[in-house]
Amino acid sequence: MQNHNLFALKIRRMHPWLSLYLTTDDQGYAVYAEESDSMADYKMYEGYVIRKYGLKNRQEYIDHICRRFCPSPFYREKLVLAFRKLIDIRLQA
Repeated sequence: MQNHNLFALKIRRMHPWLSLYLTTDDQGYAVYAEESDSMADYKMYEGYVIRKYGLKNRQEYIDHICRRFCPSPFYREKLVLAFRKLIDIRLQA
């Protein structure tokens, strides 16, 4: 994983939730010291999106993300699988 940026987050001045990155690379992607910093920034992003668009559940969040960022019809399946894996990890902890 390049620059510990698990979610390919780009830095823009209008994104106040991105606060844990060290710098940016030459394409504007956040560079993190650790993957956990990337996870924390994504959590803040997720909360911002949920509040801004009034999303009420995980399905609405997945629908929103897929509408905005999905070039591939297989992305939805990958996103759902990632959520399942995160839930499994939390249950094992």
